[in-house]
Amino acid sequence: MEHWTLTVIDGSEQGLEKPLGEEIILGRSLDNDLVLSHSAVSRRHARIFAADFVVYIEDLESTHGTRVNGEACNKRALNNNDIITIGPVSMKIGCEQPVPNPDATNIIYVQPTEAPSIHEISVRDFEKTVTDRDISARLEAVLQIGLTLQGEREIGPLLQRIGETLINTLAVERCGIFLGEDTSPQLVMAAKGIENPDKLPFSKSLLQRAISDGEALVTADAGKDARVRSESVVAGAIRSAMVAPMWGREHVIGAVVVENRDRTNAFDSEDLRLLVVLANLAGTAFQNTMLIQEVRRETEERAALSRFFSPAVAEHIRSETRSELSNSRQEISVLFTDIRGFTRLSETSDPGKLVDLLNRYFHELTEAIFEVEGCVDKFTGDGVLALFGTPVPQSDHARRAVRAGQEILRRCSQLRTPEGEPLAVGIGIATGAAIVGPVGSEKRREFTAIGDVVNIAAGLVELANAGELLTIDTTVEAGELNGLAEALGDRNIKGLERELKIYSVDIGTPIE
Repeated sequence: MEHWTLTVIDGSEQGLEKPLGEEIILGRSLDNDLVLSHSAVSRRHARIFAADFVVYIEDLESTHGTRVNGEACNKRALNNNDIITIGPVSMKIGCEQPVPNPDATNIIYVQPTEAPSIHEISVRDFEKTVTDRDISARLEAVLQIGLTLQGEREIGPLLQRIGETLINTLAVERCGIFLGEDTSPQLVMAAKGIENPDKLPFSKSLLQRAISDGEALVTADAGKDARVRSESVVAGAIRSAMVAPMWGREHVIGAVVVENRDRTNAFDSEDLRLLVVLANLAGTAFQNTMLIQEVRRETEERAALSRFFSPAVAEHIRSETRSELSNSRQEISVLFTDIRGFTRLSETSDPGKLVDLLNRYFHELTEAIFEVEGCVDKFTGDGVLALFGTPVPQSDHARRAVRAGQEILRRCSQLRTPEGEPLAVGIGIATGAAIVGPVGSEKRREFTAIGDVVNIAAGLVELANAGELLTIDTTVEAGELNGLAEALGDRNIKGLERELKIYSVDIGTPIE
């Protein structure tokens, strides 16, 4: 197409023929290219021009507006035989497209993109063909979009805002957001005019070029484009479309697609330029939101782990496993504590003072256990169950358990009951095999240990006197405690059919 024509439909055959490189101004003023003498026509009412083989009409802020095929418009691409109405005057545009070449493409604009850098958006970012009003509106849109998207902290609402922003800013009929760094991205949001929000017919070829090659594209008529034609395009009745990659900090993380199903040549290079800016903002906002959620998840994960493990063990679990702990059989050491005479204490003490004592007591227990990187399994009313050698294997778990027991008794000797008496605490420690891992329901799971070794430690603490730490031969052997452990003979342990050799550990000689 080398020329376009404009004919006034009033029987006078008044009209113009212009080459593509020229534009005309229509209006009431005598210095216009086409003079339309009527009071409803502004002095400079509209202009018609061509860019990249597409003819456009743009209203020049006229009083009564410009219509194309009965619809008011500010700026739009024109098709052959479109009827332009200015005041009472109707005109027909002639811009016949050449016969399509099967090997040609209807992709009329291609803009390479790259990871966005921090820079100042100015009027230089837009072509001179854009009016000052359009520049102001687009810069305002970019500013508002940046503020809106950067303030969202949840993925679902963020994607919805991105979709609404694209539709409202670009005045498109519908849009879709695809996420993925390969050639099969997943549609995660589709908006406006789509009966099934889970499906958005669109060309996989265009998506591949956007995501794989980082290209932003405008297609004038996707249904006629041999390079992008596909069943998805035809089924969706797509005429004009734009697609732009969503850049993260260093690579493409997806693409945004906007469509117009009724008009060909609905988008120009400036629309594509604006879409690229919006897609970059959307990509940055999406990645920021993902980062915030990752930080939130890690914070919650650390908080959950810190309930049971020392900070060093918790961090080791996070960095090494990066997944849910599994159940396994391990050789571990188990520690139980118990306050002697707690039933009497709870009956005679002020509730508030008793709770305050328990809080200080559990604080000292936890600190002593965490000092040797043990695991607090659970609090048991007036005691604690602690594990050593799991979930992170420790070759010296028996010595760690004894060290923790000695430190617990030392700390508890400084605590006083509401009546002013020393807090009487006994400890039992056992070493042996157990099944360890998360146990519980779908709604609540806890890391714990199951096996005879747990029952033995619980039985030992019942035998222990105030300020006494009892253990068995397996702990003495594993911890090499021969010089620190006094044999007390064989004793029956509740729940066991056999007797065990019981030892009392010297509290006054801390082990290393």
